[in-house]
Amino acid sequence: MVVAVAAVVCLTLTITYTGTAQTIVFTECMTSPRTSKARKEAVESGYRSAFEKRIHDQLKKARVTAFYEPRDMIIPYTLKSSGICAVCGSHEVLENHNYLPDFYLPKQNVYIEGKGILTAENRKKMNAVKHQHPDKQIVFIFQKNGKITKRVKYLDWAKKNGFVAYLESENWLERLLNS
Repeated sequence: MVVAVAAVVCLTLTITYTGTAQTIVFTECMTSPRTSKARKEAVESGYRSAFEKRIHDQLKKARVTAFYEPRDMIIPYTLKSSGICAVCGSHEVLENHNYLPDFYLPKQNVYIEGKGILTAENRKKMNAVKHQHPDKQIVFIFQKNGKITKRVKYLDWAKKNGFVAYLESENWLERLLNS
């Protein structure tokens, strides 16, 4: 749920612990000089970023059926943890996680992940999802071809790891629909 209060947007999340519902509220101040009008409007419309809203608008304009953050399409995955198991003392600990795709296109059976910044954490998560769910086609739409290292950019990483990826500026939707 998104609630606008003066210059602050409050996002309300409900998390359930062992059957007891608790509401956690966090706020993101939208008065920062770095917060664009497009970002404010996107968050107020229910998107996490202006980039995700642009992706949605392009899909809508092309009359492509797409679901934004489809809660019924959550993909579970596990990551190795650096912890120790409290039960058996093993150092081989796995943490359960859930991946919520930005968009799902049912006709194409494609998951779209829009990324402005591709962090090490994002890369680790997406590789785990891909390896644990090879039947899922995940397509990246990058806002720009940012650098991971001096020699490796986002599109290089995606190709190396078996992902289909496009830049926002390269007519990505037409290329996706015609592939």
